[in-house]
Amino acid sequence: MRFFASQIIDSSHLARCRQVALIQIYAAGDVYLFRVNKGGIPQPLLDLLQDPHLLKAGIGVANDVAALSTLVSGFTDNGSFVDLTPMIQVKWPMVRRCSLHNIFATLFHLRLSKGQQMSNWTRETLSPAQQQYAANDAFVAIPLLQRILGLPVELQG
Repeated sequence: MRFFASQIIDSSHLARCRQVALIQIYAAGDVYLFRVNKGGIPQPLLDLLQDPHLLKAGIGVANDVAALSTLVSGFTDNGSFVDLTPMIQVKWPMVRRCSLHNIFATLFHLRLSKGQQMSNWTRETLSPAQQQYAANDAFVAIPLLQRILGLPVELQG
């Protein structure tokens, strides 16, 4: 299973011009970070994102698909992106704010750092803190999906 998330550039001077800066994918125990604001999405990555046979799951993925659609003309997810938010809202109605960090804190009683969330994702080189934040952003979809499906949860990563 592959898990997908994208980091959206959103600062005060770019508030009207949101664009995808980074795509994070967690697969087979590894997180892959793709900088796409510098040169676009490489064709192999685009093929993976549009592959209808590979599940891509996360929180708020409809926003990610919309952002990708602005970056790539004609982009379609082919129904392979699954937003975990509605499943979480049904199974745990006490989760009121459905941000990734709030859901994770509510279900696992652990805090994820949000310190890098609004940092400059267009920097030439991402800081180690940004890289860790992005990796965690992709990784945490796995324990969420495991919890939703009633599977044993592994929080190592």
